[in-house]
Amino acid sequence: TQRQTCERSCPPDPLIFHRIRFAPITDNRFPRTARILVSVDFQRVFAKPQRSADTYFTVLAAKRPAGSARLGLAISRKQARRAVDRNRLKRLIRDVFRRNHSVLNGSDFVVMARSDAVVADNATLHASLVRHFRRFSSSSKIVAQPDN
Repeated sequence: TQRQTCERSCPPDPLIFHRIRFAPITDNRFPRTARILVSVDFQRVFAKPQRSADTYFTVLAAKRPAGSARLGLAISRKQARRAVDRNRLKRLIRDVFRRNHSVLNGSDFVVMARSDAVVADNATLHASLVRHFRRFSSSSKIVAQPDN
């Protein structure tokens, strides 16, 4: 009983905690530099976009003078009523963008969801986004299937 009490109340081994806390970050992050955050940048994309649309998404793209690709999301409550649905769509869009960020040209992308995207399964939505990003990319190295 003495050992069980200590296991619960004693702090974890500091060496293990140190390794967990400062573990190297993978390349699957979505840093602030890869996001469109300012309304001026959104307005620039909406002003002169290249468009790609299907039943699930509308993707707008605008070339940037310098830098890597950035993503902006415009998932309206009118198209996806429940917050759960909007958040699922955002996670999926970010995931596809994150996986293909290195092969996308220096462009700003704004993705808007349509109401049919709410009822579609993730594999269908993933394939749709891959098609959109292939239209804007000069590379054929776009990841076609999720790692599930």
